[in-house]
Amino acid sequence: MGLLDFIFGDKQDITKKLFIDKNKRLSLWNMHLVDFTKREELSKHFNSKNVDQAIENWEDTLKVLKQIGSLVSSDLINIHDEEKLEKEIAKLLKKLRSFGKIEQLTDTLVHEKRKQATILAVFQEIHDTLKTELLLLKIIEQKPANVKDLLLQLFRLIFFHEAMLYKPFIQENYRTEKNKPVHAEITKLATMVLLQKKLKEEIETDEEKFVKQMVKQMGDEEPKRRHRALAEGIYWELSVLAGAPMPSSNDLTKGIQKMEKLMTNDALMYKIVKKLRPRYDNTKIRTVIIAFRKTYDLGHFLELEAWFAT
Repeated sequence: MGLLDFIFGDKQDITKKLFIDKNKRLSLWNMHLVDFTKREELSKHFNSKNVDQAIENWEDTLKVLKQIGSLVSSDLINIHDEEKLEKEIAKLLKKLRSFGKIEQLTDTLVHEKRKQATILAVFQEIHDTLKTELLLLKIIEQKPANVKDLLLQLFRLIFFHEAMLYKPFIQENYRTEKNKPVHAEITKLATMVLLQKKLKEEIETDEEKFVKQMVKQMGDEEPKRRHRALAEGIYWELSVLAGAPMPSSNDLTKGIQKMEKLMTNDALMYKIVKKLRPRYDNTKIRTVIIAFRKTYDLGHFLELEAWFAT
């Protein structure tokens, strides 16, 4: 039984014990994150472009599959005692979240204040995904009739689903100084999960609930949404102040950087929102500003960058 099995696997046998000390638990997790980049690269061997050749050169593919399996430590997750039929694999695949749902989950972990419940859900998804992949590997090695479909499924799980699940834990993904404390907090919570320390539940305030609803509407590209229309109005005001439209792509990049700096100016943001919604009181203006920044960080305004072009 591996570490993730013990924490997130079936709870039928509560008599089982896990003898992995604190340092080894953290070392296993950190090495797993490092090894993922190797598995990610190896999975390209049977992506949609290469899968037919992978089946044709089966001996080489078997070696790649064994490498991928060997890079998931049995101390982390172990399926040696399990034999799953293909129908049961299908059930496991249905249990997993879609890529879009995983993206929402990891976005919530990074951008929402309340992270405790979300990080547990992320780890559960990691466990279920790894278990499914390892069982898929065992079936694929037998080269069944639907081996092509199974290889492509395995590729998608590794290259897209897993990559998205690990994104919040990778320090390099936090490029700005303001986001580095977020990575530190997520790392701390991950450590607590792996050491099985109790997470303190945080209560979501009314303001946080309202911000969450507003972010959802601001991210909706349907312009009829009133909060989306407000968000686009704020973006337009900021882009004009940043010098839009720009004559060249280099200037466009600088313009966006300038706009992002302007976005951090509370007084300026207050002035813009008050201009667009003069009846809003201070509390609602503050909520709009928080929601706009969160929506921007989630990448929901990327299509509006065209406003910077001439």
